[in-house]
Amino acid sequence: MKDQAHWRRVLLRTEESAKRYEEEIAKNGLNAECPLCRSNEVIQTFEHWILMKNKFPYDRYFTKSDMLVTKRHVPDDNLSEAEEAELMHLKHQVLCSDYDSIIEHMSLNKSIPEHTHLHLVEYKRPDGLPR
Repeated sequence: MKDQAHWRRVLLRTEESAKRYEEEIAKNGLNAECPLCRSNEVIQTFEHWILMKNKFPYDRYFTKSDMLVTKRHVPDDNLSEAEEAELMHLKHQVLCSDYDSIIEHMSLNKSIPEHTHLHLVEYKRPDGLPR
């Protein structure tokens, strides 16, 4: 994991989630085994990608905060044509009915730049507003 400023780690998280995230970093450091490779909170698997729960969700503004992660431990610039094709299919035909937006941090700002992943979110809405 790449070191990042404290404000960035807490920007999209509630105080409780940010505290758990900070404790995890303090306990395991920023260079621990890839947390995306060892996650067991799988929602759905595809040929090249895994949809999983975000252990430290972006819950300040979103009701749903999951991640789409490559099965291979690979950075963005090393995706295969098949991985890229499946990603486009998932983004435009599969996941769009369950999420509002995709958050993809720029390469220099990713906390885990060596493992491709995207954040899938659903916005919190004021009472009475439909999805």
